Amino acid sequence: MKKTIGIVTQIREFVLSELRNGPMRRSTIIKKTLAGLPGSNANTITGTIHQLSVEQKIVRHAEKGVWTLPSGMPLVDRKPISTLHEEDFYKSFANWLIEDVAECTNATALGGNVFRGKWGTPDVVGVFQVSDKARYRRNEIVSFVSAEVKLDTNQPVTAFGQACAYLRFSHKVYLVLPATMTDDDKQRVETLCGIVGLGLVYFDPSNAETPDFEIRVRPSSREPDADALNQILDDDNIFKKLR
Repeated sequence: MKKTIGIVTQIREFVLSELRNGPMRRSTIIKKTLAGLPGSNANTITGTIHQLSVEQKIVRHAEKGVWTLPSGMPLVDRKPISTLHEEDFYKSFANWLIEDVAECTNATALGGNVFRGKWGTPDVVGVFQVSDKARYRRNEIVSFVSAEVKLDTNQPVTAFGQACAYLRFSHKVYLVLPATMTDDDKQRVETLCGIVGLGLVYFDPSNAETPDFEIRVRPSSREPDADALNQILDDDNIFKKLR
């Protein structure tokens, strides 16, 4: 009996801590809690969510099926459950481009201001190159791929604009956003990505080791500005990483 009380208390604290980051769907709360608290189960989590709502510790969001903290609820005494940064997801996404979707033969994290231009620097870049053993080598670099990763669920529009800028020098561009965004934001960004040809990928922002990247919109392939791409590939440090 004491064990049951203990896990319920842990679930309560975990759910409240998760909702500090913003509104969340019930299914997402359950999934995150199961992953974060191995001793929990879906039925206990569902019951705890119900009890929290009865106590008005959490309230229904304007969007159906979404829960949030009530306005005015004191949060200063709660510590964030995660200290992850966007950079923590770059390497895993680069590996995903190579191993999971075979979009690149090599990929690397960049970020920062490596390109030193007003168009910004992609967080991850990759290339798909013809094998050295291939007899037909008309286009050695088949495609140059760029990606913009955003951890903040409040910045989908900013991330979309940055990703669009990479279309100038990329054959394909991916926008990588947290799966914890609201359904309204997801619908808007999916529509925009489909219009301009960006690839859209969702991921679990609570786990940098296994973010569960899920492709929602596939990117269109286009010919980039050759001069702009060559300016990037002329940087030996970048080119060597991609070789």
